[in-house]
Amino acid sequence: MARPRVFISSTFYDLKHVRADIERFVSELGYDAVANERGHIPYGSQEALEEYCYKEVGMTDIVVSIIGGRFGSSSSQGGSISQVELKTAVKLSKQIYIFIDSDVHSELRTYKFNKDNEGVKYAHVDNVKIFEFIEEIEALKINNAIFSFKESSEIIEILREQFAGIFQQLLRVQSRQEEVRLVESLKSTSQSLEDVVKFLKTQNKKDGDLMAEILLPSHPLFSALAETLDVRHRIYFQNLEELDRYLKSLNFEDDIILTSSENVAWERARHVAVRVGGKTEPRMRIEELSVSRSLFSEQGDLKPMTQSAWSNDYIVFGRRLAKIEPDDIPF
Repeated sequence: MARPRVFISSTFYDLKHVRADIERFVSELGYDAVANERGHIPYGSQEALEEYCYKEVGMTDIVVSIIGGRFGSSSSQGGSISQVELKTAVKLSKQIYIFIDSDVHSELRTYKFNKDNEGVKYAHVDNVKIFEFIEEIEALKINNAIFSFKESSEIIEILREQFAGIFQQLLRVQSRQEEVRLVESLKSTSQSLEDVVKFLKTQNKKDGDLMAEILLPSHPLFSALAETLDVRHRIYFQNLEELDRYLKSLNFEDDIILTSSENVAWERARHVAVRVGGKTEPRMRIEELSVSRSLFSEQGDLKPMTQSAWSNDYIVFGRRLAKIEPDDIPF
């Protein structure tokens, strides 16, 4: 039986104990760990050795990228070999989990405020290109799940939860295959959802339950949120509580100022660097999302809705840049 293959990408000497712990965890799950130091990558004689690492990334299912304080071996493609491994995984749309040493992650903010000062020495990295690469990862629109860690046990616990989540999603997708087949059938016969609802009513079947089962999976709020938040994975929830949990997984927090009797609102803030007058300055990018309460029942359940009943006024999304106050600077 085929087993998931998990590629472990990092520099070696500073993270060899972390790599060993993750390899052991992956093997205990019954998955195949791919670790260069164990001879898991078959090298040929026709190309540079690093090229075989990148090819192996393409033959794996999951990439676990660990970023510490060492830059590592340089790649002929620019950056380090471990960095190009991660870039290859992104290009191939592999399932990626990125872990950054907590000391390096904390010092990243100091770097962002001192980009124009070449004389600054950093305690936890041997090359500022590590910070530059982390910024590049953070700027990705998708597939950039980033976690900080101090011990390998923290990485293992997060991976355990994430792998379980993937399995649960797979089971949910399989259980909804009948709904998918129904939707495809509707497309092939050019029959609208409104026509299906009318048909069900004439059959004296459980109108409310059947309408909810058919309409809810294709609720226009799901596609509107995906487009607004620029996410490519499928969004699905059944009530306001599940929507709240999903948004908080994307680092949104409750916006008590914008939340009202008519709307529920969330806010997400990120540190960014902008060019002002030829200099790089820190700013806070604030994103605000508001969703109409009319989409939900008094109990908080999402009301079934057809696309023809949808209005773009049901959600409002905005971005703005704010200056960072001195109290927000970490030094």
